Amino acid sequence: MGMWDLAALCSEAAQQDIRKKTTQIYLEDDSIDADLLNSIAVTMDDFKWALSQSNPSALRETMVEVLQVNIRTLEDSMR
Repeated sequence: MGMWDLAALCSEAAQQDIRKKTTQIYLEDDSIDADLLNSIAVTMDDFKWALSQSNPSALRETMVEVLQVNIRTLEDSMR
């Protein structure tokens, strides 16, 4: 897990705590209430939830190529 993955995980965990505390979020607002920000307390459950939702960059960039290989024994090669 890279530095940016860790930052995204922390951000998602904090957002999960905010979601638990608010019933409605106004997307038009450019700011969040200061009392709400001061009350953020991220728990291990928030981190576990965020981890279950994450897609680490190392997994996104992995490609697997399966090669067709014909394995013969010495006896097969002599025929």
